[in-house]
Amino acid sequence: MAIAIYDRVQLQIFAADSESDDYEARVVDRGDEMILEIPEQKETALITIRGKRIEHYYAGRDEAPGGPDGWELIARWSKLGDIYVGIWIADGSESLFSFRLPKKPTRTG
Repeated sequence: MAIAIYDRVQLQIFAADSESDDYEARVVDRGDEMILEIPEQKETALITIRGKRIEHYYAGRDEAPGGPDGWELIARWSKLGDIYVGIWIADGSESLFSFRLPKKPTRTG
């Protein structure tokens, strides 16, 4: 499969004890792996999760965990219809997250 790169993907994180957080991400789909990249924000360091396909879902962890706070980030996600949904575990605290890829990638490689 060719690499498909999607820029400006809206990713939402839903924590049980707070309002949702919205991020703009880049998603790189390589078929057997999917990479989620969230640029550095005022409150968070760059996040790069390389998810490996495991049967019907992806799983991975932040490649440069913690930024200045040293926390660990793990994510697992799967496609449900036309949306990806999953579990986002940051420093032991679980949240749900979702994103939808555009119909066409920004570019392919």
